[in-house]
This record gives sequence, C-alpha cells and structure tokens, in this order.
Amino acid sequence: MSGINKINQSGATMLEAIGVLTIIIMLGVSIIKLINSIYAIFTQNMVSGEVRDLQKAISDIYRFEGNYNVLFDNGDTSKYLCDNKIAPFQMCVNNKLRSRSGGEVRIDKDPNAENNDRYAIIFEDLSQKICVNAAQINWSKDQRSSIYSLTINNKTVDLPKNAPSGCDNNGNYCFPISASVAMKLCNKEKDNDMVFVFY
Repeated sequence: MSGINKINQSGATMLEAIGVLTIIIMLGVSIIKLINSIYAIFTQNMVSGEVRDLQKAISDIYRFEGNYNVLFDNGDTSKYLCDNKIAPFQMCVNNKLRSRSGGEVRIDKDPNAENNDRYAIIFEDLSQKICVNAAQINWSKDQRSSIYSLTINNKTVDLPKNAPSGCDNNGNYCFPISASVAMKLCNKEKDNDMVFVFY
C-alpha cells in the first residue's frame, strides 16, 4: 500500500513541476514581448529625434554661411557632416549616416530650390510604424529652419502656403498630418521612404 502512495506522490510532484515550468515559460514569453514592444517605441521616437537633430544641426550651417553650399560643395555630404561632427554621433557609421532603424539617411539639395536655400533629409527603408510616427512630428513651432514639404513614398505633404491650391480634398496633403493620413501615406509594412525638405 505504501508503494502505491509513493507512486501517486511522485506523479503529483511531476505534475506540479510541469505546472511551475509552464508558468515560468509563460512569464518569460510575456516579458520578452514587453521588452520588444518598449524597444519598438524607443526606435520610433529615436528616428523622429534624428530628423529634428539633423535639422537643427544643419540649420546652424546656414546661420554661419548664409546658404547650404558648403554641404554640397564637398561631394560627400554624409562624410562632411560626420567628419565635422555636425551630424549626431550615433548616426555616423563609417562616414555614412544611418538611422536608428538601420536604413540609410542622405542629405541632398532640393532640386526645386534657388540659391541652395533648401535641403532635403532623406530617410530610407523605414517600417510603417516608424514612418507614421515621424510623419506626425509637430512642425508648428518655428525652429532654426522650417519645414517646406515632406514626401512619403512619392506623395508630397505641403505647408498650406506651398500647396498648389491650398489644403483641400483634391489629393493635396497638408500639415499637420493626422494619424489616418499618415497610415495612408506610409502604406508599406517596410521600405517606406521619407524626404523632409527644410529652408
């Protein structure tokens, strides 16, 4: 009789151990999901911060030079910004600019601008969440240089004064961008491109 009780007790102990292991595994999976979620939010906010940091740093060039020629006269804008410690240090990887999301960042002339008085910050290969978050940056506060337009996946968002017929429902997108418009423009799961033009 005591042998049967020992078998029952060891079976119960095995079930208890399996139950405890199951709870530990479920807690571990939940913690990993929470950490991944927090990191995703951190990355989204970092890219928005990188846009602002680059914009502020480059605007200082205009303050000293009166134009952005020095950016483009040296050939490789990214190398110039990294070598002269103008770009945020965490974005400089082998004299190239990279966003926190891993995509390349380029600085270019606005081909439609006269006298090099506008420049473009181009973020490539963004996820949809990062793109939506960066699209909704509040540009209403006038900083050292101002936003002129934003192009997301070849669709341009203008300030009302720059839009061809003002802000209307005829396919013109204007600031501020709502979440629903941002979702419409950042329509790819990944590989979204954003071109911020400042003056």
